[in-house]
Amino acid sequence: MLVNGKWASDWHPVQARDDDGRFIRQTSSFRHWVTPTGAAGLTG
Repeated sequence: MLVNGKWASDWHPVQARDDDGRFIRQTSSFRHWVTPTGAAGLTG
């Protein structure tokens, strides 16, 4: 991974992993739709 213009070999991804090394998706904080009128969207 390129960090501040230098290649780094020891970096840690932000995503969590379980004991088997599988990716664990973070909970999304964006659940509501934005509409042109400012009214609540499909989920809000």
